[in-house]
Amino acid sequence: MQLDIAAVRAAAACCSKPEAFRPSYGTAGFRAEASLLPSTMFRCGMLIGIKAISCGQACGVMVTASHNPEQDNGLKLVEASGEMLEQAWEAHATQLAQAQTEEQLLQALAALAETLQPAGSPGRVILGRDTRPSGADLA
Repeated sequence: MQLDIAAVRAAAACCSKPEAFRPSYGTAGFRAEASLLPSTMFRCGMLIGIKAISCGQACGVMVTASHNPEQDNGLKLVEASGEMLEQAWEAHATQLAQAQTEEQLLQALAALAETLQPAGSPGRVILGRDTRPSGADLA
């Protein structure tokens, strides 16, 4: 699968990662103070989009942190089956979220895309969110 690197570069420019922020994907997805998450949301959107194209099905991103303080939020990636993101892809999520520079992000996305083939049918990304005040901005 090939990425339109120029388009990804242009889109990524709006979502720089805070320098000291080192998110890590776990069973609960990503969790942090909501103002730190826009770059992670963008990167998760790119990842789940690649996954959806490669499987030809709907995959999802859920913005939620229902059991955390209101100023926090979180992101969960969802497989086409509705299950949690498969473990092999959790490492990709963490790698993309932690990329320090735009170039590192683009290289990681391109390397992942090169290992995959588009499915015969188009994929889709479904976005869900909770009602926290930060949910609308992240979505």
